Amino acid sequence: MLPTILAIVFVLCAITLWFLITQHNLVDLDEKAKNAMCQIGLQLSSHYGALLAILDVAKIYDAEESEPLIEDVISKRSIVAAKSSPKDVLFQEQVISDVLDRLALISEKHPQLKTNRKYIKAMDAVLTYKNMILTSKLIYNDFAAKLNRRIRLFPVSMVSRLLKLTEREFLN
Repeated sequence: MLPTILAIVFVLCAITLWFLITQHNLVDLDEKAKNAMCQIGLQLSSHYGALLAILDVAKIYDAEESEPLIEDVISKRSIVAAKSSPKDVLFQEQVISDVLDRLALISEKHPQLKTNRKYIKAMDAVLTYKNMILTSKLIYNDFAAKLNRRIRLFPVSMVSRLLKLTEREFLN
């Protein structure tokens, strides 16, 4: 009788320990994916700051074209946070890309803009933040892939359902 009770207690302790370790690992991966999304948000925010700096310089050369762009950037800018989706990130990147395309047209009309020190410095910052966003997206996709893989595997999938964890979309 005692060996049976000990065996049952041992099995229950092993299952509980496995559950706790699995829960810890899933929460850890989920938090890392959320953190990576926040990093993307921070990089996008800095990217917008550099973009606005370029537009301020462009306003000196062509206020008629630059001021509507500044208003457009400010109105479409939104915060990318832990709960944001890849669609939110892609939308923000598209806004930035559209503004940079329109800014390129302004700089073609006003070649002296390209030689302005503030413009050059801000454009370097834009490129730096773009590269940092790419790196942050790779990190996010890595954690999303690890989390998605774990969530789909049995018996971990049972724990993920209890925790209401769902698969994350990837960033392109």
